[in-house]
Amino acid sequence: MNVTTGRQDDLEQVIVETVVETVIKKILSYGLSKSPDFTSFCENITNSREV
Repeated sequence: MNVTTGRQDDLEQVIVETVVETVIKKILSYGLSKSPDFTSFCENITNSREV
């Protein structure tokens, strides 16, 4: 495949921007109700270490 460096760089830039945009959209659309409760998480770690 004979792609000039400039065109290949442009293609890579578009791919990176698309991936980053997709990841940001996924993060922003993630519901807070699905997020773990940090306090409970810390309590579980503390309790599991005591055993």
